[in-house]
Amino acid sequence: SRNILIELERISIIYCDYAQYSISYKNQIFGILLMNKKQSNIIERISLTILLIIFIVPFYSIAQTTSKIDSLFSIVEKGNDKEKAIIYRVISKEYTTVSPKNSKRYAEKSLYLSKKINSSHQIALSFNRLGIVNRKLNNYKEALDYFNQSLVLLETIKDTTTMAHVHNNIGNIYKDQGKYKEALSEQELAYEYFKSSNDNNGISLSLNNIGLLYKKQGNYNKALSHYIDALIIAERTKNDEEIARTTNNVANIYKRLGNYEKALEYLELSLKKEEELNNYRGMAKSYNNIGIIYSKMDQPNLSVDYFNKGLAINQKLGFKDEASNCLNSLGEIYLQLDSSQKALSYFMKSLKLDKELNYDEGIAYNLNSISKVFQRRRNYNKAIQYAEESIDLAKQLELIEILEETYLNLSLNYQNINNDKKALEYHQLYTELKDSLLNKSIADKTIELNSKYEADKRNLEIQLKDAELEKNEIEINRQALQSKTLIGGIILLILLSVVIFYSYYQKRKTNKTLQEKNSQIEDKNEQIEASLEEKEMLLKEIHHRVKNNLEIISSLIELQTINITDEETLKTVRDWQARINSIALIHKDLYQTANFSKVNLQDYIEKLITNLNTIFKKGKNISINIKANNITLDIDNAIPLGLMINELVTNAYKYAFIQQETGNISIELNAIKENKIELKVADNGIGLPNDFDMEKSESLGLKLVKILTRQIGGELAITNNNGATFQIIFST
Repeated sequence: SRNILIELERISIIYCDYAQYSISYKNQIFGILLMNKKQSNIIERISLTILLIIFIVPFYSIAQTTSKIDSLFSIVEKGNDKEKAIIYRVISKEYTTVSPKNSKRYAEKSLYLSKKINSSHQIALSFNRLGIVNRKLNNYKEALDYFNQSLVLLETIKDTTTMAHVHNNIGNIYKDQGKYKEALSEQELAYEYFKSSNDNNGISLSLNNIGLLYKKQGNYNKALSHYIDALIIAERTKNDEEIARTTNNVANIYKRLGNYEKALEYLELSLKKEEELNNYRGMAKSYNNIGIIYSKMDQPNLSVDYFNKGLAINQKLGFKDEASNCLNSLGEIYLQLDSSQKALSYFMKSLKLDKELNYDEGIAYNLNSISKVFQRRRNYNKAIQYAEESIDLAKQLELIEILEETYLNLSLNYQNINNDKKALEYHQLYTELKDSLLNKSIADKTIELNSKYEADKRNLEIQLKDAELEKNEIEINRQALQSKTLIGGIILLILLSVVIFYSYYQKRKTNKTLQEKNSQIEDKNEQIEASLEEKEMLLKEIHHRVKNNLEIISSLIELQTINITDEETLKTVRDWQARINSIALIHKDLYQTANFSKVNLQDYIEKLITNLNTIFKKGKNISINIKANNITLDIDNAIPLGLMINELVTNAYKYAFIQQETGNISIELNAIKENKIELKVADNGIGLPNDFDMEKSESLGLKLVKILTRQIGGELAITNNNGATFQIIFST
């Protein structure tokens, strides 16, 4: 979960910088629900729900992630301070458009926690987020302060990628304020940082923003050049958001140059991308721009349809800046249709929104538009008043396009009141501005394209002449080659037929041989399987008979003991009876199981001890612990091992507990190394005599243990501490 949060934070920082907005329509609706749950009574909430259903039906896919903010709130309390700081920044991002005040509040919480953990990187990211929020609230001074504080920290930790995003954000503020030179400087810095970080998405973003600034300054040639570079990178990296944004910007250049068909082509491409991304703000912008193109192409009805589509989305989503653009566009089209009252109404609504947003560029546009309404009504003095206000603002912001249009507007108004001097003055300003910015750009671009076209044309003509000569030569060679190819083809076909027939014959022969071999192998396998089954039955029968014979011997010995009165002789006979039983047990286990090669030592030792208990226990309370650790052995090792355990346990029963009524014997088997087994038989009895020497021992049982240890290639070690311990290590 923590890794997901960190990745979510990284994505959110990049995303909010790449786009001028950070919340889609789905989250806008969710934000409305959040606020109304707190403020509305049950009837209002039901009404709101019905209204939302009406709006959501066309946008069903939007509703899939409306719980994002709730999900973030549900996990925020579970994290540490760093994780909380990250989540609060993400929540701030989600609230950016829905509720800028809430967005600022959570950004401040993120900053508080970042300072608390004293993380320079987290503090820098929180400053950046506060800058973005304050820009949304039109608090440009505070936004710049936060961005600059973020840069200071980012420079110390050398985070160039985030520095690029911050410079991009600062550039956007200067653009909003009409300070295009300062904005251009910041965007070029962002471009250099993105380039040093090999961030192609960031490079495309910066090129786009630089192009937009050149367009604002009327340098369409440079604007178009940067847009095309941005579009190439965006298409190469498959960045659909930047493709949509860039194609829209390219369309605006073609619109300005009067190439409306080309502009419409790019706008339709942009709209398609925005629809694929479910980016309703982008869709609304494309609708508005398409409407403008149709108005230029004298198709007012289509224009109105597209303007209304864009306006409906912007009003639903609360995008006041884009809604203002749509209202201005509707005013222009109604002015074109000679409906000055409707036009003035739309212009006034647009102007009101721009003043609320402190959007000076939009105010300048609307003042000029209102001036045109009064000109149409022949109220020239009022028209001049609005136009001069527009010019004053446009000069401050260096809005070249507005200046050009307003100069022409003023020239016409002064001409209508017979002030020829002023009319000529403003017409000259209009002409100079248009010639210097637009015609020169078109001329330069046309010369460049024509030169390239002529060079390509000359190269093509030379290539065509060379191609004609080559064609004639090829035709002659082709006819000669055709006859040779036909003969060669016939020969090749004959050879191919022979090869195919021979291959078919060989394949049939090989298949027949394989079938015979397979049949022989199957017969052999059946014989082997039958032989194996027979041998398994024989082996089972052998084990069974050996077990029976040993049990008969044991029974005979048991009968013989009835007539033995000498105690020592009886003990010796009992010892041999136990040894025989230990061997018989192994054969019994083998014929009763499917595996004739391995003996399960845990089961075997438990049965062996049970037999010994019946012979030697004699009323004493002796407990025996067996731990074989799932070890199995073949019969060659199992029989000696069983005999050794038999001797050592028998020895313990006889001598270890002479002076006590209770005791413990442990038998343990361990796999200690590769192919090495350790047997340990220990008791807590009186132990061995101090002068005990295994080599000099007269005990038949211990001698047998020593012999069997050598037989299996083992090593015997004896310790005498709180009882006797016999350790035998042998290879399997």
